[in-house]
Amino acid sequence: MRHHTNVKAVCSHYTQTTAGSFPAALSSMSKLSMNSSLPSSSGALTSRGFTLLEVLLVILIMGILVSAVSFTNFTTSKQEELEKEALRFQALTQLATEYAVLNQFELGLTVVDNSYQYLVFDGRRWQELTEPAHFDLHKMPEPFTVSLELEGLGWGEDSLLGGINWEEEEQGGLFGDDDEENEDAKDSDADSKSSNNQGSANSAVRDENKPPLIPQIFILSSGELTPFKVTFGYDEAGEEAIYYEVSAKFTIPLELAGPLERPTS
Repeated sequence: MRHHTNVKAVCSHYTQTTAGSFPAALSSMSKLSMNSSLPSSSGALTSRGFTLLEVLLVILIMGILVSAVSFTNFTTSKQEELEKEALRFQALTQLATEYAVLNQFELGLTVVDNSYQYLVFDGRRWQELTEPAHFDLHKMPEPFTVSLELEGLGWGEDSLLGGINWEEEEQGGLFGDDDEENEDAKDSDADSKSSNNQGSANSAVRDENKPPLIPQIFILSSGELTPFKVTFGYDEAGEEAIYYEVSAKFTIPLELAGPLERPTS
């Protein structure tokens, strides 16, 4: 009996003690759970993303920048392409001059039909200079133009070549033959034709009917050039005109001027 009474007393004491402390423990746990589930104000500010207004503003700025860059590239690309064409002509003509001096060739240059081509004198007539390959006929790409000026260059009168009226020279030689040389050439041609067969005669007729190649610019083995000015232009309606000029006085180096708003007089 005494043992049973002691057990009941212990259980009664434990129940009273636990009943008094359990609400306090439950309240503390509830407060802890609420505090841990709510982020602090500083944490909310650091983890916040971009707003819709900020994203739209960034997209608008990027669009404006892309448009400006695209427009700038379009306006400058024509000038850059035209400058490359002028630089190509300048470099090739200077190379042709050095080529003529080193190999003791007489070279020429024609600028017609919005294109230019280098020629070589083979001892009898002018032929197309096809090797090296970069001396071959070069057609200007659209919408660019190329033109040649030989007259009206004051500094050309002091040059040996500047005093020659090339348009009045006769074909049949490097600069044109005199009457005696022409007569000798005719006699020689007549003797040659009388000894050739019919096939060779037909070939000669075809060669005579072919328009002769006469250079407008002479590039001599001495390193001297015909004074000239070649103008490269871009002039489209509604756009700003651009010009580059390559000129030669007596010899290389050639002079490059541009970009210009209009050709110089």
